[in-house]
Amino acid sequence: MKESFFDRYPDAHEPAKKSEISIKEQQSLEKSYVNRSFETKSREKLEYVHIGPENYKEEVSIMYLKGFSTNNIASKDFIGGLTDKKTSVFAINNPHGIGSGSITETQKQAASEKFGALPEIELRKTAAVQELVKHEEIKRIDIVAHSEGAIYAIIYALMNPGKVRNIILIDPAGMVGEDNRYELIKRATKDTLLQTEKIRQKLLGIDPRVGKNADNPKKPISLRIEGHQENALAKSQAKEFIGALADNPKRWTEAIGAIANADIVEALQYLRHDCGIKVGIIHAVDDQTFPIDRIRKNSKDAMDGSFSTVGTHCTFDQNPDKYIQMVKDLISGMEMQREKGQLDDFL
Repeated sequence: MKESFFDRYPDAHEPAKKSEISIKEQQSLEKSYVNRSFETKSREKLEYVHIGPENYKEEVSIMYLKGFSTNNIASKDFIGGLTDKKTSVFAINNPHGIGSGSITETQKQAASEKFGALPEIELRKTAAVQELVKHEEIKRIDIVAHSEGAIYAIIYALMNPGKVRNIILIDPAGMVGEDNRYELIKRATKDTLLQTEKIRQKLLGIDPRVGKNADNPKKPISLRIEGHQENALAKSQAKEFIGALADNPKRWTEAIGAIANADIVEALQYLRHDCGIKVGIIHAVDDQTFPIDRIRKNSKDAMDGSFSTVGTHCTFDQNPDKYIQMVKDLISGMEMQREKGQLDDFL
């Protein structure tokens, strides 16, 4: 049987290839990484990133939705790699979103029917996405969401199904079944400790996946370079986390509760079957925060394809580059599925 593109990344394996960008192309992307802002009707300042070609009024743009207490600076290479030199990517910088007053009661009702109670903290982030799409006159989006980003990605899609073509979820929240904030914090702590140990091993030139005496380990110098890069990003994320907590402890606690209580499975099933939105999931096999076995158990009929890769929940924040090609492959593969389905319907 011919291998499908969804089988390309088996458990505990790195992507078959990474997205490679030349130095010249990277410099061009750096120049196009533009921080922008505008004032909403409620007079709040919405800050966001746009990276890609100046003429970004193409048919489909990408909206990257970051996870809890992370920043877009750490994911700069990831965001830049998604442009593919012709597609624009947008990412919101406001950590808590904006006021949710722009969301109508009709929209809230449409979302709550499939999602359940809508946490205010997630509505604020949903409002930011909605206002940005409107402000930039974006026709349609492919959403790429990490961790908590999956929650407000789904809420936005339920409110605006005609604006969304595909959804790619990376280590998504809201798919582990019954949960609570204390268990979530405990698992997240365990994940952080595991990732810290993996970085420590790399700094020593040891491949944490295979051990020091493996037949074909990565070269120690390459591992040390990776370790230093991931360690720098880990420190940046820790600083961001502490800053978010100190800045507004109430919203930090509110967000943790919203993440623990979220269940997006029914909503994903609805978006796929009733709205024609394709869903792909990328998951790290050592993720302790949102364990892969629990997501697989609860994801029946909730996705069109998935990839798994080596790493923890923290891996994306500290080594996001390897996810670029997986995202691109999922989008192109799901579009092939869509075209085939349309052709079958026509025939």
